[in-house]
Parts: sequence; C-alpha cells; structure tokens
Amino acid sequence: MKVSKRPEHLWVGINGKASGDHALRQAISIARWLHAGVTAVTVAPLYEGDLGLIAVGSVRNDLYKDIERSLCRALDIAQTHSFPVHIAAAGGGNIGCQLNRKAASLLKQSWIVIGASPTLSIAKWIAGPMLHAVVRGSSRPVLIIPEGTTLSGETVWIDCDGTSFEPSQSIHSFDAWFDDALEVASLFGPTRLLLAYPEDAADRLPPQWVRSTLQNDRINAAGSDSHPLLSIAIEAVSYGKRNDRWSSVLQRKPAFVVVSQRLFSIRRFSIGTWRIERMIRSLPCPLLVLPTPSTMDADRG
Repeated sequence: MKVSKRPEHLWVGINGKASGDHALRQAISIARWLHAGVTAVTVAPLYEGDLGLIAVGSVRNDLYKDIERSLCRALDIAQTHSFPVHIAAAGGGNIGCQLNRKAASLLKQSWIVIGASPTLSIAKWIAGPMLHAVVRGSSRPVLIIPEGTTLSGETVWIDCDGTSFEPSQSIHSFDAWFDDALEVASLFGPTRLLLAYPEDAADRLPPQWVRSTLQNDRINAAGSDSHPLLSIAIEAVSYGKRNDRWSSVLQRKPAFVVVSQRLFSIRRFSIGTWRIERMIRSLPCPLLVLPTPSTMDADRG
C-alpha cells in the first residue's frame, strides 16, 4: 500500500478541547477538497488513581460523560458545516495507538489528523509528549494542525533533511520518501514548492531536476483550481542549524510543511523532542508527517 496517494479517509483525534475542534473543522475542509470521508475519534483516558478512595462507578461515569460530550461536539461541528462525519470511541488511553489501529482497520488510504494547542506546559510534557507519541507510532501520514492555523495558500514546504538523492543516475532514482512528499504536495495544486535543506546537506536535488521528474511522471494535482505542472515554481531554501528550520518556516508561511518521520527522535523524553514539539505548536501552518518506508514495511509485516 502506497500511503501517499490521495487519502480516502481522515481519522481525527478529538478530546472536547478547542484544538481538537479546530482540527476537525480543518479536516472537513480538506475532505471536501479531496473527496474523502471523516471519522472523529475520542479515546477514553486511563485512570490511574487510587480506586480504594473513590467509587469505581463514579470514575467510569465521568469518563463516559467526557466521551459523550466530545462526540456530541463533533456531531454539532459536522451539522454546522453540513458534512457527514462518523464518530467512534476507543479505549486504551493511548490516542496514537488507537488512531493508527482505526486507520489500519479500513482498507483505504488513510491519514490521521490531530490538533495541537499553542502551548506545551511542563505538566503536559511530564504526562507524555502527545505529538511524538502519535507520530512515532503511526504507519500512516499524520497531519498536525496547530490551533488557529489553516491549510491555505499555494506554497508547500518540503523539508529534505536526511533525504538522499542520486541526480546523476536515473530520473526515477528519487528517495522513496521524497517521491511520496512530491505526490502529496501535488494533491493541493501548489504554484510553488520550497525544497528546504540544512546548509551542511551533502546532496541537494537541483530544482530543475525535480520539475522534469514531476512532468515526466505526470503527477496530477487535485481540484478544479490545480495548476499545470510546468507552472510550478521550485526553489531551494537553506537554513543553518537544523533547529533553524522552524524560524525559516515562520518567515515563509507556506500552506503546509511536509517532513519525514525521521525528524522525530526515538526517545520521547529528550531536549530535542521537547524543542520539536514546542516549535510545531507555534507554527503558522499545518505540518504533515510522512512515514518512512521502513515504518510502512513493518506495519505490513
């Protein structure tokens, strides 16, 4: 399964908070553009308190009420936007695992969509970096939508950090992940692609080579407002240290950013993971994380 094709279904994590509501609204807008379905999923948190001091039934009732409120809120949003949204509840406490399990259960191309509040408190960090948990455990693309941002505009930023190219060889010798990133970007009919590299990147793919490959492969953009492939301007963008990519994104303000799952460290609790998650929450646009081929292969196995 090549997950980068046009998604037929979006699985949206909701939690009754403003960030989840915003993610659902944006997912509806994207689903209209891509002719996809939407399911809003809420996950029951695990209760780890002292059950000897409080009635178990009372705890369960509170959890059920939270789930019911979240799902009812999702239906209200769907009605307001006149779009058919399915709802689902899942147990287990780990929203990343539950969303990935839901996406894997449907034999269609699926994306996972989650919202992100603008701040990351110490309490949230200690409880577990949520974005990291969802992304690292996913074999599907994950669209992270910071609260207050929209997927609008005609410029797409593709971050090429850690991507290997061999321009001197066949025109089809793209890094597999980069090939997927181009195909995803083309779904939204961009007029400009920004290929971003750290300054110390050894192999940079020439923009003209990307344009010729786009034209050769005939990757078709979606929607009536799509642009001919040869009209897409492609620009190479460099940034200093790898953490500087976020300030570069703030300056350019693209419609959305495409990054590799490799960006997220295996370690959940580290300074690097903290910085990445904190910066993502302050981005001016959504961030699409594409899984690596090894992640997809492991999921199929």
